[in-house]
Amino acid sequence: PNLDELLRIQSKMKRVYRASENLSNLFDSEQLLQQLLGIVTELVPAERGCVLLLDRSRQRIEVKAITNRLEKDARSLGLSSTIIRRVFNERVGILTEDAQADPSLMSRRSVMIEGIRSVLCAPMILRQQVYGAIYLDSTTQLQAFHPEDLEAVLALGRQAAIGLENSRLVETIRQETITRANLQRFLPGHLVEQVFTQQISMRPGGTMGQVTVLFTDLRDFTRQSAGLKPDEVLLMLNAYFEEMIEVLFSHDGTLDKFIGDALMATWGATVSCADGALRAVRCALAMLERLEAFNKAHATSGWPPLKMGIGINTGPVIIGNLGSAKRMEYTVLGHTVNLASRLESLNKELNTQLLIGEETYKQVQACVQAFPHRARVKGLDQPITLYAVEGMLETPTAS
Repeated sequence: PNLDELLRIQSKMKRVYRASENLSNLFDSEQLLQQLLGIVTELVPAERGCVLLLDRSRQRIEVKAITNRLEKDARSLGLSSTIIRRVFNERVGILTEDAQADPSLMSRRSVMIEGIRSVLCAPMILRQQVYGAIYLDSTTQLQAFHPEDLEAVLALGRQAAIGLENSRLVETIRQETITRANLQRFLPGHLVEQVFTQQISMRPGGTMGQVTVLFTDLRDFTRQSAGLKPDEVLLMLNAYFEEMIEVLFSHDGTLDKFIGDALMATWGATVSCADGALRAVRCALAMLERLEAFNKAHATSGWPPLKMGIGINTGPVIIGNLGSAKRMEYTVLGHTVNLASRLESLNKELNTQLLIGEETYKQVQACVQAFPHRARVKGLDQPITLYAVEGMLETPTAS
């Protein structure tokens, strides 16, 4: 090449370098690909151009950016599928000076019908993985593209692949941040970390599992709070729940939901837990102790002293997502859950604070001080045996 050509090539490569810097600062894939095509069509004299992206999940190639905005897909563009397949399969750039005279292309329907003369197609490749391709062609010019054009587009394609990978990583981090924040609403922080480091795994939805369920409810709260302003009621409830959730998480429980002034928690639903029954009982006793301290701390605030009942039951449940397409929640269902709620309600009738079901008692009897009761429960024909827990034994008995 003569001096003028060398200067032109040098100028073009400088523009490629500057454009690559701009692309490296984009983390939105759609914006990146559209800007990529704009840069390419400024550098290379193409009549038509598009950016193709490989959708690995659906195993198909999609047009993501295009110079002719009226076209929607590669088929309506009349692109050479032969060239595109070769670029993707062989990971090479292709430059054709006259497609009509190329033996490998002249029999291709798209080349003949569209009257394609010159074609340049370069892969967007990173670490031998093809992310997509940049396709340019001309229907009027022979030798419309030059070898330095291919080198320039290959360089931009490599930078675009890096940008797409960065975009994917940024999206992964964003999704992980959202997931982590959501999990921290229901799980203790150290369990969230263990989920993300794969030290423990979360149960999938739509399964059966052995779970311990805990319900708390405030006694006569509606009557007690009748004299308070609405914002004062919310302030008191939020302060109370802050204390209870702190206790719950310190015992590795999972918050299932708030139901008015009630709380539902589980052990073994989201994350497997071999000693869930014992953790739940210890958590309940700690909650009652924390509530006593809470009442003392707010004795002069004008807030009424709160009273709480707790019911715990262990057994098989259905674990999964429940709701509609617009709102879903991960929860547990079944007789075990219903009975835990009924046990909580029976505290008022039996003048107790913490009642546990028979299966829970079997798993913790060596560690707790508890007294049996017989009671009728709504939905069951026969009375059941339940246990009022008054504390933990200092020295566990032999089981």
